[in-house]
Amino acid sequence: MTTKILTIWKYLIIALVAFLLGTFFPNPVAKKKTENAIIAWAKSLGFGPPRFEYNNNEEFIISLKKCIAYLNFEIPSNKHINT
Repeated sequence: MTTKILTIWKYLIIALVAFLLGTFFPNPVAKKKTENAIIAWAKSLGFGPPRFEYNNNEEFIISLKKCIAYLNFEIPSNKHINT
């Protein structure tokens, strides 16, 4: 009985360690594949580089914010531009 409980605890600890490693250190290949799929999906929705066509200051600010949002979408999160 005691060896059965120890075996169960051993498997639980191994599963917990594997889960934590997968959570905090994800597979780079799977991560890149997911990011590429999300980028392709967003581009299929028409999310692309903004046009700088404006007639006044407010339209310029809106275009600038869209440009920053587009750049933030393409670059890693640690290099995002603050708005």
